[in-house]
Amino acid sequence: MDYLNVKDRNAEQIEATKQNATEKLLSNKRATALINYKRKKQLVLISIIMLSIIIVSHPFIINA
Repeated sequence: MDYLNVKDRNAEQIEATKQNATEKLLSNKRATALINYKRKKQLVLISIIMLSIIIVSHPFIINA
């Protein structure tokens, strides 16, 4: 009987460890996705600013 209890406890520990590892992987993926999203957002913002500068300064460059 004790053998079965030990086996059940071991199975529970293994399951908890697997679940913990899965949660860590998910949180790492979320963090990576968030970093990628912020990087893309930053690139888009920089592109818009650069285009705005070019559009605004365009007439002055041509007339110079």
